[in-house]
Amino acid sequence: MIYINSYAAAKARCDVCCTSANSVKIAREMPGEKIIFVPDILFAENLAQDLKGVKEVIYPGRDSDTRGAVCEVHEKFTLEDLLAVRKSFDMPKGHPNKLIYAHWECKPDVLREADFYGSTTQISRDIARRVDEGTLQRAFVASECELTSNLAQEFPGVQFSTACSVRCQHMAKMTLEGILDILRRLDSRGDLSSYEVKLDSEIIEKAREPIERMLQMS
Repeated sequence: MIYINSYAAAKARCDVCCTSANSVKIAREMPGEKIIFVPDILFAENLAQDLKGVKEVIYPGRDSDTRGAVCEVHEKFTLEDLLAVRKSFDMPKGHPNKLIYAHWECKPDVLREADFYGSTTQISRDIARRVDEGTLQRAFVASECELTSNLAQEFPGVQFSTACSVRCQHMAKMTLEGILDILRRLDSRGDLSSYEVKLDSEIIEKAREPIERMLQMS
């Protein structure tokens, strides 16, 4: 079982893909009592906790000398960070109107301290639900800071505490200017070679299988 944010060549060697939103559902529906999960070790640890007593999750770094991969953004958040947020912004654990959210890829102790954890979509939906109910006053999201910026624009009635130093250098490469350039080239049938991603046809076919299996199981 492989996380969707992985190389196509790695997907080609796996049985099924998953996202942070459907990982638990996919894992539960996989046959057998054991699942090998790659490559994110923190995600795997959190998944193992969620599936405790249901499935055994085996992952790099648990019983071998390879540490496995982590998200360079989410691994920056620590339990101490969340405790400091609670103190600085008067957000006691369990408060119905002031919540700390954490992404699946954070450390396990960060998820345990958070009031809600999940994928980006799940976090956004929970915030939207609480806003509709009129119960959310303040929120802190342990994830990429631009996510918080977007949420603050979408839900201006909520006070968002931010971690503005936690940025994803890879996501930052995607800009409005770049998207506009692509659209203009598509409209004029211009040269798109600088944006083209080329893969070996065999890898494409083999990587397609775990993705399609995920879609069937979702």
